[in-house]
Amino acid sequence: MGDIAGIQSMVADLTKMVDGPNPDLSKCKDLVNKVKIELVKCPELQPGAYLDSSESSMPLILARQTYEKAAGLSILCEDIDGFYRNVALLKDFYFDYSSILPPSESETLVIALQLLLLLAENQVARFHTELELIPEELRDNVYVRFPIELEQFLTEGSYSELLAAKDHIPEKSFAYFMNLLMETVRDEVAKSCESAFDELTYPAAQKMLNLDSVAELEQYSMDRGWILENSTIRFVKDVEGLRDDRKIEKAVFDMIDRSLHYAVELERIV
Repeated sequence: MGDIAGIQSMVADLTKMVDGPNPDLSKCKDLVNKVKIELVKCPELQPGAYLDSSESSMPLILARQTYEKAAGLSILCEDIDGFYRNVALLKDFYFDYSSILPPSESETLVIALQLLLLLAENQVARFHTELELIPEELRDNVYVRFPIELEQFLTEGSYSELLAAKDHIPEKSFAYFMNLLMETVRDEVAKSCESAFDELTYPAAQKMLNLDSVAELEQYSMDRGWILENSTIRFVKDVEGLRDDRKIEKAVFDMIDRSLHYAVELERIV
């Protein structure tokens, strides 16, 4: 049988380590594995186990807390596959055991993080599938509402609103997936620029791509195989470009809005 008191102590230590400043990721991983080993010894977690009291549900609560911290640890380790695995396990606790377990304070955060990751990976159809599974009363939660609003910005082509949201994340654990989303959007904008113009000045391109410095712009341009010449980015294609920066900026934003809206609608259809 599992040592409930010992497991509680380990879960408390894991929580302090993962949530604390500058966590030792290797030690956190080791502790997660140790907790899981102890949890499988609990008869309450065996297939077909019957739970008839608050005492017998304690191993389930501890397992839920463990997987929640493991999901947070996956984000710190930038381990997307690990995050998905932990969320898949947590859904059993959030939905299948909702009638016998008290609500988890971390449930809405985990749900929101998964939605944000799906957006970042451009999995819009799956985003809506997961959204349908979320009870209506949870959708107004500040965490869950954040990715829902981001998806609306994408659908509406509100590029400026999307960029502004990057600086207003509701919790620090959103930062990694938010950066991934910005990269996804940036790549879509870059594709649109390649299609629409034969060149862009550095200032116009840097603003369109939401890059913080010329160095970042040049590195991004080289990664995409663009030609850099006299503070101008040239795309290898036979399209007559616009020369006036103000015209470029307006045209690109109009084109970006259409492109983002089209991409989201196409994903929904597929």
